[in-house]
Amino acid sequence: MSIELRIRNLLNEGHGVEDVAETLLGLMVNKNTSQKDLHTMSQFFILSGQHHDFFRQFSRRFYEKESIAWPHFVEVIIQNKLKISDKIIQAIFEGSERTNSQKFLALNYKWQRMDIRMQSIRKKAWEKKKVTYESMRQVLKQKIEFLKNQRLLEDERKTFDKYKQMFPEDHSIDQLYDDFAERQARELINKKIEEKKVIEAIIPQIIHIDEEESKIAKVIFSSCKDISKNKSELIYDFAILFTFLDLNEMALQLIDLSSQPTKPMQWLRLELLLNIEDFFRVLSEAEKMEADTHKSPDDKFALIYIKARAYNSLNQKSQAVDLLKSIIRIRPNYRSAQSLLTEILEEGH
Repeated sequence: MSIELRIRNLLNEGHGVEDVAETLLGLMVNKNTSQKDLHTMSQFFILSGQHHDFFRQFSRRFYEKESIAWPHFVEVIIQNKLKISDKIIQAIFEGSERTNSQKFLALNYKWQRMDIRMQSIRKKAWEKKKVTYESMRQVLKQKIEFLKNQRLLEDERKTFDKYKQMFPEDHSIDQLYDDFAERQARELINKKIEEKKVIEAIIPQIIHIDEEESKIAKVIFSSCKDISKNKSELIYDFAILFTFLDLNEMALQLIDLSSQPTKPMQWLRLELLLNIEDFFRVLSEAEKMEADTHKSPDDKFALIYIKARAYNSLNQKSQAVDLLKSIIRIRPNYRSAQSLLTEILEEGH
């Protein structure tokens, strides 16, 4: 259990600040206490005003040559306006230097007024931290690219979350994240389609909506069309709604209302064409999208996969197999392609 949690639990259990301070003093006696935990406990003493209890353990620490929470030690000196000589300032400087703790002492901005040498040390520590942070930034970006290539969407999402938490002001990955969100949406649609196939295999009978439901759907569809004429940004959301209602023709008509379909609309149109089994149009649309030289490698693989699905549905198995193998040769972890290839090969035996 971390020190932070332990302090919180003690306070939640009704222990007073003095009791918590006494418990922490007992923990501080342990020579195996890490520098991080020592600083956390020291911060509690400072914030809770338990300066006397905090200060009394330093004489033993100095004598036993144990770790010292230097920034907190000098904070107590400053807050209590203790007069200290140049000799003591030098002793603190040398002590922090011998224990390789000047970078921690430099964290106390007020101490720079007492010892001007801390300014350059603080500056060096800050520059080093900036280099470390930049290195972490690049490592996370590389990890995102790696996970993207491996099609590990959940791990990729977690890495994006970590990146945004660490670097909230950095918008350099916005385009990468938008690309991820689109791939995630396509994956969700594909998953729903696969789930639908499984359900249809288990329950082969076709369930038709009744006449009353059909009338309601047409009224909603008409309203969505009217709204979309003035608010084209809503077309995609409306189309998604009708897709999940399994009203693919209506969803496709909504997409076709857009004079300049967005990238997500283009991908959804392909899925809808597959759903209504207009496979020749799927191939035609995919060819047009492939001609776009600005397509990312991931998009190009997705288009090849969609073409393979269309060829498979047209019973042109050899073309489908060749396309799927071309994907797996470069992206062996492309699970959808692997699954479809296995399915086609098993059907051939």
